[in-house]
Amino acid sequence: MDYQKILNMLIEIEGQLDDAYYSLPDYNANMDSQSYIDGARSDLYNLKDEIERKMLDDKKDHDLLYNKEAGDGEGRLKGNN
Repeated sequence: MDYQKILNMLIEIEGQLDDAYYSLPDYNANMDSQSYIDGARSDLYNLKDEIERKMLDDKKDHDLLYNKEAGDGEGRLKGNN
């Protein structure tokens, strides 16, 4: 499974947790449940951030490698072909 599929699943879980949090009646008896759901949402946000950061780092590494292999693209203009 690749990072994009994991990220998509996390986004779906985020929506489900948001629905659960906001559909829970705001009674004192539900404060613990709201706290548990909010904690899960916080952990999920951190996990999403880590996945997104890893995806950006991988893209940056790929772009750096690709640009290094391709050269600066100016050899033709400098007469170095």
